[in-house]
Amino acid sequence: MAGIDLAWGRRNRTGLCAVRPDGTVISSASVLSDDEIVEWILKHSASPAVVGFDAPIVVDNPTGRRPCETLVSRAFGAQKAGCHSSNRSMAVFADGGRARALARRLDLCLDPNGCTQEVGLAAEVYPHAAVVALFGLAERIPYKAGRGRSLEDRRAALGHLVTLVESLVDGDPPLDVPSSPRWAGLLAAVDGAATHRALDEAEDEIDAYVCAYVALCLASDLGDGGRRVDVMGEWAAGAIVTPAARRQLAVTVR
Repeated sequence: MAGIDLAWGRRNRTGLCAVRPDGTVISSASVLSDDEIVEWILKHSASPAVVGFDAPIVVDNPTGRRPCETLVSRAFGAQKAGCHSSNRSMAVFADGGRARALARRLDLCLDPNGCTQEVGLAAEVYPHAAVVALFGLAERIPYKAGRGRSLEDRRAALGHLVTLVESLVDGDPPLDVPSSPRWAGLLAAVDGAATHRALDEAEDEIDAYVCAYVALCLASDLGDGGRRVDVMGEWAAGAIVTPAARRQLAVTVR
């Protein structure tokens, strides 16, 4: 399995994480170009695999927002974990978007109902909502850069996120984060970050761990028919996969 915290533009860095089916983290990285992303994923993630993208994958609506974004915002808006809108009128999605192009290059299908055993699956993940759902938080963790948000506040928020992600070693399925050869370096990078940009790079890579874990949960569900995740929306029109929680169940039933 793998997680990709994908930058919408090609000037910012992308976080990557690869995980074995037993939850052992193989490695993680921060890269820039599409070629680097593809090369890294093919090297570190067994095929076929579920790959979680923190980026819109299916964007076919000409304007407005996708139904999956409306559902996630309805389920997690009160926790300040709603989605941004994406549509084809935005320059970054005029050609379908970066995630869709990468899924094509990685030979990933976009709907598990149409996948064969020889082909992997691309799944869209929104880390803020995923973390709120996974840990039952009352509000999203404010670790992203924002107006008036100090370096110290962000560092403390990232420290909170790190502690929660490490607790997934006891999850179903487990995620053995300390097994990653990069994890200790990431923690040191967060503690020693002197600029917001330095925190951004560490944050992107940590988000990739969240994406990889949701991908691992989805793969587990596909294997044993469990209910570890919910799919918000329809695969064909755009779907966001989130860990199962009561609030999105209420939204999808309604």
